[in-house]
Amino acid sequence: MKNFKLLLAMLSLLFVSAFFIQSTEPDTDGEEVSACEVVNYLPHQELNATEKEALLMMIEEEKLARDVYITLGKEYDVKVFKNISDAENRHMEAIECLFEKYDLKNPIEEKALGEFSSRKFQDMYESLVIRGRTDITEALKIGASIEDLDIYDLNELLESRTTDNDDLKAVFKELAKGSRNHMRAFTKNLKKQNATYEVKHITKDQYESIIAHEQERGGWLCGDEKPRDGREKGCKGEKGKCGDGCKGNKNGKQKCKGEGHHGKH
Repeated sequence: MKNFKLLLAMLSLLFVSAFFIQSTEPDTDGEEVSACEVVNYLPHQELNATEKEALLMMIEEEKLARDVYITLGKEYDVKVFKNISDAENRHMEAIECLFEKYDLKNPIEEKALGEFSSRKFQDMYESLVIRGRTDITEALKIGASIEDLDIYDLNELLESRTTDNDDLKAVFKELAKGSRNHMRAFTKNLKKQNATYEVKHITKDQYESIIAHEQERGGWLCGDEKPRDGREKGCKGEKGKCGDGCKGNKNGKQKCKGEGHHGKH
């Protein structure tokens, strides 16, 4: 029985990875697959205290990244901030799918740009923005440091035995993949400024390994990448769209609704 459960878990993770990577393919109704559909396909498993805390932390950490990049993107005409803030918005949306699936209160719901529920993240936002406004080089280092923290925290969660829900692990793996790509992008832009980044959270070996590899593909998370024909990915749930077509509302927030095959009803 134990081996059977292990096999089932492995197949579930393979399934969700395939969906994230092949999300340009239509589903059985001819609609593109959304992050919520993938999350809700996996079984509804009881969340333990650690997993709840992980979701609360990661939704604010992803918002921190998005809000800092949006703010610094207004200061500097550098595409990397716009591109990555868009990706962070979609990462937040994927986590929101988990909040909805498990009927958890979203701590950042209705929070405007630069507003957080946690004093820790509020202070981090204000400090990082002040430092980032110094010059473009410092702003890029701020971006790299946020991704550094993201990768560290996600690795810790994925390596923890208390994080065992298949849907959480699938989303966290995709977030980590996105953060590694973002780290590569910030490092590339720093190189153009004849600057380097010194790691603060992950190890130097981990950082160098990330930079040595090319961008990792897959992991749309409601549009993390564009299809090769240039079409924009929608974020459709089973019954309607996420928010206002994944463009965000006036606060820069998105919603991701829709039930999948095995979601909570």
